Amino acid sequence: MNAVDWDKLPGLLQQAYTTLGIAHPTDEYVIVQYDTFNPGPAVLVYVKDAYGSAYLSADFQGNVKRTQARPQ
Repeated sequence: MNAVDWDKLPGLLQQAYTTLGIAHPTDEYVIVQYDTFNPGPAVLVYVKDAYGSAYLSADFQGNVKRTQARPQ
């Protein structure tokens, strides 16, 4: 857990709010994934509302590697 730059989390949450197509999220959560093989260590930031969820995946330094918007 010390490898994660937790100071980047507020910015990742804000980026999730503005880029994932969920204008008014009702819930959010974070998963720290440590799998060195596939796809590697990551911080997954999820936002959701009554219609579904979306997430972004960032490395432990806060660099976004992937986004997955809610299906339309």
